[in-house]
Amino acid sequence: MRYLVDGSNVLGSRGELNTPGAPDRLLWAIERFCKRGRSTALVIFDGMEGRSPGGEFSIGERVRARVASAIGTADRADREIIAKIPPHGAEGTIVVTSDAALAAAARCRMAQVVDSVSFVRQVEATGARVRDEKEAAAAGVDNAELLRLWRGNDSV
Repeated sequence: MRYLVDGSNVLGSRGELNTPGAPDRLLWAIERFCKRGRSTALVIFDGMEGRSPGGEFSIGERVRARVASAIGTADRADREIIAKIPPHGAEGTIVVTSDAALAAAARCRMAQVVDSVSFVRQVEATGARVRDEKEAAAAGVDNAELLRLWRGNDSV
């Protein structure tokens, strides 16, 4: 399976769109989820503080992420997600969003659609929780490393 995730929509569904550290936690939870399910994911954000729009970057082995546009320009990520769906047969492609227009466009290309809340439940059902800072520290997750990877540099 290949997931195309509307990252900002998922964060918004959790009430964490502007919460510091929320993108990091989400990306690593998706990485753990994908490892368990032997799938991959591309998570596209509309815009995030501390990250410039542009190229993709890796989170672990199975997740890639990108910032599609500057903060406040939401449609760009939706267009990028649609462009990543194979035009002729999207078998094995799952689009994660609660955005009605994006979901309809994905279905037109024959992609499966999972709403953001259901996806987070699926991720957490496998034990790959979207952890807060305390939980991450208790589990031995190196938050400094998460931040370094997210920001794409060697300093925190």
